[in-house]
Formats: sequence, structure tokens, C-alpha cells
Amino acid sequence: KNSKVKEVYLCGRRGIAQAAFTNPEIRELCNLEGADLVVHPKEVELEDLSRASLAESASPTAKNNVTILQEQALKPLKNKPRKITVLFLVSPVELIGKNGKVCAIKLEKNRLTQEKDGSLRPKGTGVTVTLPVDLVFRSVGYKGVPLPDLPYNSKSGTIPNQMGRILNPQNNEILEGLYTVGWAKRGPSGVIGTNKPDAQETVKNILEDFSTGKLKSKSENFEELETLLKKRGVFAVNFSQWKQLDRHEIESGKKLGKIREKLTSIPEMLDVLKSN
Repeated sequence: KNSKVKEVYLCGRRGIAQAAFTNPEIRELCNLEGADLVVHPKEVELEDLSRASLAESASPTAKNNVTILQEQALKPLKNKPRKITVLFLVSPVELIGKNGKVCAIKLEKNRLTQEKDGSLRPKGTGVTVTLPVDLVFRSVGYKGVPLPDLPYNSKSGTIPNQMGRILNPQNNEILEGLYTVGWAKRGPSGVIGTNKPDAQETVKNILEDFSTGKLKSKSENFEELETLLKKRGVFAVNFSQWKQLDRHEIESGKKLGKIREKLTSIPEMLDVLKSN
């Protein structure tokens, strides 16, 4: 509420149809209590390549994103205290400073080109525009880290899988007993809540494979697993301990007038459990 930031520019290198946000994310921006989402009609016009891509192979999420933003462009502004202005098909080419502080950013306008693999990539046109700014954040994406002896798609930064079951990329066969969740499973998309159904899907398949005998287990004795983990020096967190962390975060948040105060690192979490 006390922030001096009054206007934010949200800039994307590609167009409206290639935007990577989810439908809930963009809807939340459209309905912020203290800020108008400014979408100029020209920013949401579809050029030929995007129109063809949407018609042929785009996901429902991409199509809905386009609809949401095109509808937002037609709505009158409500003169809220802050503005978020969306700009597509622009790339930063220069930060301009004065007295050691940023005062402007130069953006180059892009056009989309189609690669041999069919993907649409931005290409600079040489035309630039300069915006006065006092603060710049970059969001350069996320890429998973490959693990030894596991398949990995270096282009998408994900582990090849089918509904969480890891696949052999050579023949698309399921690798028995190997599973993945989260961004390693689907790539960097969605809000925190998106991970819940994502994880439920994978866990459902683990349980299904276990019940049908596809998982070869040497023992169904949980105590033996605990003994093995302790022998290897692994500190495992059970559900009871997870509830301890939950209570700790809620109690810490109350002291600060918040719903909860999140523990943001694994060492912090383990310290809390070891102190109880």
C-alpha cells in the first residue's frame, strides 16, 4: 500500500498467442484490486503466423489467454491507483542510466518468424522505443537440471513422462518405478496451487502401479525403510512432522499479522523439526 511504484510494464519477446502464463494468472491480473491491467487493442491483434498456430496446434490455455486479453482490451479503465501495461513483441536492448541509477529502457520491436521445427521465434526489426523506468526486473525462465541415469529433454528442460510416469525417449516406453512432478514434469507454468493436481495425478499412478504389482518392492515394511534411511544418514520427514511445520508457519505468521510466514529453505525446515 505504501509502495511508490505507480506503473508497471510487463514486456514479452513474443506475441499474445505465445504468452506462457496460465488462465488463472492472467485473470488475477485483470481483477487486481489496486491496479488496472492496460491492454491496448493493437497489442492483442493476431498476425498470420499466430492465427495459424492457434487454429492448428495451440493448447486450450493459449486460446483462452488470447480471449481473456482481447476482452480486457475492450474494457474501460477504472482509474485505479496503479497501472500494469502489457507490451508484446518487444525485447530489451539497452538500459539507460543517470548518476548510477537506471532511468530508461530501450526496447526493440520484434516480428515473429517460423523455425524449421514449426516453432515461432521473435526477430528484431530495428525499430526501437524508449520507456522511462526507475526499476527493471528480468524473468528469463526456468530450466530443470538433468539427473544421472534419467532421461532429460534439454530443449524443454523437463523429464519425458506420461502423466508423471517417466518415459524412455528412444521408444516412448514407461520406465518402471520412475516418476516426476512439478516443473520437471510439465515445465515452468502455473501458480503454486497448480502443483497440487499435478502431484495428485502422479501419486494416483504410483498407487495404481503398486496395486497392480508393477512396482517390485523388496519389502512392504515401513520400519525397514526408516531403518535404511537412518543408516544412510537421510533425515526423512513424515506427515506428523509436516503438520509441525504447518503449525510453525501459521504461528509465525500470526505474530506478523499474516496468514502464515513461509519457511523458504530446506535447512530452515529441518532446523524447526530438530528443535522440537
